Amino acid sequence: MQQHDIDWPAFIKYAGDDELALVADDACWQSEFEQVGFDAGDFLVDSAGRRFALPIDAGSVSQPGTIDPVELGVLLRGHFAALGQCCIAKLPALPATEVMQLLQQAEDQ
Repeated sequence: MQQHDIDWPAFIKYAGDDELALVADDACWQSEFEQVGFDAGDFLVDSAGRRFALPIDAGSVSQPGTIDPVELGVLLRGHFAALGQCCIAKLPALPATEVMQLLQQAEDQ
């Protein structure tokens, strides 16, 4: 995948797992892509709110769709619930850029 195709940071949502894997940049993506075998149902969401189906052939990029703030909110609440965070029910529907900021802040703690 070319770096210009994804607005970093992004996250990977693995099918059957509520935790989201933050992908900070292209180098991190390459590391994840090389180490992980993706399953049907896995996807990547970038900071622009574009959703890329995984697995992605290393030489091409799938046509991205968009993900709405309501679905992002559901994913974010699931992520924080899996981490045992309280007050997650109060998280509103947020744009992708704000979701990435929350994920980065949580990872930095």
